[in-house]
Amino acid sequence: MEQLFRKSVREMVPYHAPYIIEGIKLDANENTYPVLEALRAHMSEWAQTMPINYYPDTDSTKLREAIGKLYDVEADWVLCGVGSDQVIDCLMRSTLEVGECIVVPTPSFSMYKLSANVNHGEVIEVPLNEDFSYNVETLEEAILAHKPKLTFICNPNNPTGSKMALEAIKRLAKLEIGFLVIDEAYMEFTEESGIQLLKDYPQVIVLRTFSKAYGLAGSRVGYALAAPEVIQMIGKVKPPYNLNCFSEEIATWVANHHGHIMPLIKSIVESREDFKSYLESLGCTVYPSATNFLWVDSKWPLDDYLREASIYVKRFQYNGKRYYRISIGTKEQMEQVKRDLKSKVKGEM
Repeated sequence: MEQLFRKSVREMVPYHAPYIIEGIKLDANENTYPVLEALRAHMSEWAQTMPINYYPDTDSTKLREAIGKLYDVEADWVLCGVGSDQVIDCLMRSTLEVGECIVVPTPSFSMYKLSANVNHGEVIEVPLNEDFSYNVETLEEAILAHKPKLTFICNPNNPTGSKMALEAIKRLAKLEIGFLVIDEAYMEFTEESGIQLLKDYPQVIVLRTFSKAYGLAGSRVGYALAAPEVIQMIGKVKPPYNLNCFSEEIATWVANHHGHIMPLIKSIVESREDFKSYLESLGCTVYPSATNFLWVDSKWPLDDYLREASIYVKRFQYNGKRYYRISIGTKEQMEQVKRDLKSKVKGEM
């Protein structure tokens, strides 16, 4: 039976994330602050007349218009998907011929490689520097050598938190080889978005999501920003009615009221820097982060220690070494993490 499936699928290691609903969940870069009361009230009122018996708007018109207003572009510059994962898949499906390649940094978001494999593409991986910063020279060399259809720059990068300066991104855009895809899932936690490059470099595509800073991971809404002719071509392979009416409504409200989220983002950034200092006081190496998480090198088995207290973080293996990605939760949650780590680590010193 297995032989009936494609070779690339048989060999694939599927993406899997444990479903955790207990304790303190700091393993998936979610916004753990409570849902805004104003948003709860809006959705409760909307639910009284929700058009659940009809298909949703296949073009997600209201949402695209709301997103366009955020960035001062028309709705035809926007494509919405079920998370940015679906947008990434649509990019691959609409551009890659069999055997064509993409260029990606490593370590970075695993869906680039996974989606390319499903869509018959080859993956050229370009390692980050030893300190997990971007190396624009090696990326430029890879692009010039391999002529990829797509180059992905996760900026800031997941899982390392590192960021590429806008001038370096512009340097890659000026090569004009394939599409340069800037995945800005965490850009709300920093500055210098590549969106400002869109009108000067039509081969640039920017990806964004409502899953991280905006706290809508459960609604699964992501989007691409690009020149209208690019959006139109990618849209040809987007499944019809891909966003359900609930997801479109909740994301539209948040886009129209994004100012409500800014204090939470400020609080997360403050907690990130405070927790970074705390981990360093324990002897951990913590890399600079422009996101809502920290990339940590520790001799302590942090995930094992914290799991005993029902606190969940994510462990990675890279180049034979163990690292941890720790999402930043509420101030109260991070104080609890500090207390539990202190009791464990101090006992081992």
